[in-house]
Amino acid sequence: MNIILSCKKVSNKMRITIKTKPNSKKEMIEKIGERNFLIAVKEHPFDGKANNAIVKSIAKYFNVSSAKVRIISGHKSKQKIIEIS
Repeated sequence: MNIILSCKKVSNKMRITIKTKPNSKKEMIEKIGERNFLIAVKEHPFDGKANNAIVKSIAKYFNVSSAKVRIISGHKSKQKIIEIS
C-alpha cells in the first residue's frame, strides 16, 4: 500500500493526511517532501488489515506506541486522516 502523508501539528497531537494504494510488494516509509511521506504495506484493504498495518508503520516511524496512533477519518477510503498523540 503506497501512502502519501501530509503533517499538521495540533497542540500536542499531530494530524497526518494520507493517500493509499493497496497490495505493495514491499513495506517502506519514505519522506518525499517537507510534509509528505510515501508508505508501502503488503496487506490487502480487507477486514481492516491494511489500516492496522498503516497504524503500526506510522507508530514505528514516529517512534511511538501504536495506541497513540489512530485513524480519525477515512477507514474505508484511500484518503485518511490520522492523529498521533
